[in-house]
Amino acid sequence: EGNTTARRHADADEFETRPREHHCAAPMEVLTCGMTFWELLTEIVEGEPARLPPDEFSSQFISMIAACTRKAAAERPSATELLKNAWVAPASEKELNAWIDKLKPR
Repeated sequence: EGNTTARRHADADEFETRPREHHCAAPMEVLTCGMTFWELLTEIVEGEPARLPPDEFSSQFISMIAACTRKAAAERPSATELLKNAWVAPASEKELNAWIDKLKPR
């Protein structure tokens, strides 16, 4: 179980720090990386959701991200369903709250 928890944290940390497509480090840098606002918006709306490389992330984490990034809102899982996801379910409430707190803007 400790190894699973460590992998879960490694997945989340890697996902948070992964550079975006077009190598934009921050949203405001969109124009400097060769993509206009409208191109970015079109890519988000019409493009396929990003896929995580299976050699860098656990299959449970990839499954959760794929479920969350489905285009049709009706196909995305609810918060209750996400709590049952194989990547999230083993985490304690304390671990989840700590991770959520880390994501909140300061």
